[in-house]
Amino acid sequence: MKKKVFPLLVQIFKFGIVGIINTFISTVLTYTFLFLFKKFSFFSGNFENQLFISSFLGFSLSFFNAYFWNKKFVFGSKKDNTKSFFRSYCCYFLSWSISYVLTYILTNIIFFPKIYIPILSLIATVPLNFLANKFWAFK
Repeated sequence: MKKKVFPLLVQIFKFGIVGIINTFISTVLTYTFLFLFKKFSFFSGNFENQLFISSFLGFSLSFFNAYFWNKKFVFGSKKDNTKSFFRSYCCYFLSWSISYVLTYILTNIIFFPKIYIPILSLIATVPLNFLANKFWAFK
């Protein structure tokens, strides 16, 4: 039993490290796009659109980092194909979508304290993303 549990815990730990780094990259990219949209008046007058598009672009670009490190460092996949890339993107996109919908619901419908929403979002999406990548994208 220990022989199966320890490698899984190591993978979860590595996935967490990649996730922390990727969250930083995604956040920096999101704020960069927000800044650029404001500076050049893209989607002006509608901050929600600017935020949504910036968030999506930040997520999409940071995904390349996550894919590379998950493939090599977390799951040790030797395959270099578009199938695992596409599947992993789908896993991350599903997590991002759930996070976005959950944030909207908690903020606008339930009026949950905003300070806790990112934590709840991570609790909901990280395990799903890990399992989907482990058993579908990189299997």
